[in-house]
Amino acid sequence: MRSNRFFQIVEDLDEFDFKGFNLFKLFYVSLVFRESGRRVSSTDSFFSSRILVWGIKRFIAFFRTLFAILRSGLLDSYKNRVIFYGASDRHVVIDGVKYDLYNASIIEQKGRSHFFIIEDRPSSTVKIYQPDLYLHDLAPLIGLLYLASYIFLGRDIKEYAHALTQRYPELGFSDNEIEKKVLLFYGKFFTYRFLLSLLKPERVLLIAHYGKEAFIAACQHSDVQVIELMHGSIIPSHPQYVFPKSYSDFFHRSLFPHRLAVYGEYWKQVVVQGNMFPEDSILVIGYYLKVPDASHSSQSLKRTTILITSQPTVQQELCRYVSFLKSRLNQTEWHIIVKPHPMESEDAYAALQTPNFVTVSHTNVYELLAECDIHVSVYSSVLYEALRYGVSNYVLYLEAARDHCEAIINSGVAQVLAPDQVPDPSCKPQVITEFYFADYDSSILFG
Repeated sequence: MRSNRFFQIVEDLDEFDFKGFNLFKLFYVSLVFRESGRRVSSTDSFFSSRILVWGIKRFIAFFRTLFAILRSGLLDSYKNRVIFYGASDRHVVIDGVKYDLYNASIIEQKGRSHFFIIEDRPSSTVKIYQPDLYLHDLAPLIGLLYLASYIFLGRDIKEYAHALTQRYPELGFSDNEIEKKVLLFYGKFFTYRFLLSLLKPERVLLIAHYGKEAFIAACQHSDVQVIELMHGSIIPSHPQYVFPKSYSDFFHRSLFPHRLAVYGEYWKQVVVQGNMFPEDSILVIGYYLKVPDASHSSQSLKRTTILITSQPTVQQELCRYVSFLKSRLNQTEWHIIVKPHPMESEDAYAALQTPNFVTVSHTNVYELLAECDIHVSVYSSVLYEALRYGVSNYVLYLEAARDHCEAIINSGVAQVLAPDQVPDPSCKPQVITEFYFADYDSSILFG
């Protein structure tokens, strides 16, 4: 089932109302992620069949976290901070220092003491501005409140689930699946309400609204403003930002952030056309990511460098394209760099490596953009960010990713490239970069 069929199947979103919440987004996001093979959230594993065999380490982490929350709630210095709910494992190295890609520039301007940083789970990355709290460590409390919700709301949830499966069997959810989703929602919701009642944050800055419905619900219930920060490209077919016009009335009734902060005017126009976010809910704050300086230092006087940024969904096609380039290009005049996506296996690309000709690189993508002459991808958000580096920018047009490719090509930021075509380093996008990436202005975000 294609996730956008949700709009064709569901005739009345009011049928997703439950105990003061409209939960349609809970199921819509689940369908979108099911189709893409992703999990709704890293916090979905909070309550599972393995809860009974969690080790001592898990409960030590829980009690340590609970103590930290209680301590924070008792100390006035921790109250009225801005909660930055970020993403794990997205970092950048600049001059030998590792920063969080999303929070560093914002925190640098306001000061670390102004923020309480939250991420879903611990990672092996040690970076500037480490999180104060990992929500995954609250799993035992979420599990207990899951059981409490079953005791007090179980009958109502069963009736709700049965009504939805009878009304919309085409969505593919069973009664049991819906019951678990709603119970997990409430387990998280009550946990996050407890957290917010202690911290009393000034506001919340959030990376990605989808998969965080319970956290947003807790903020709405606590009258805490949630501002989502744009963190990647929002193409006109993005399933989390493009809805039928008839859905727009549910923005304030469903589990969306109060506002969305975007890089530039282009993205605001795309989101407004997506129907869900009202125009007055969108802030143009500029490009806030912490990245190396965008000054270009191409090595084109030596060899023409092609940077290929990949996606796991089109790995085979990209490998074939690299093989095609190897067969056509003179290795004394060209250098091909493949930058794998963080979520994919590199084995296929490693087999293509040729010394001093084809390289698989783990260097920061922004450093690579500053050194290349040509950038090629299928639908990576880097196709937009490449504008800031003045390189020749190409979409490798694949029929399997037609909607994504055409959306990027139509935006004007990249040229179309056939799978049997060598890119031309002299062809560059004729667009105004500031339309897509304005300078970051913290006064708009915090004003």
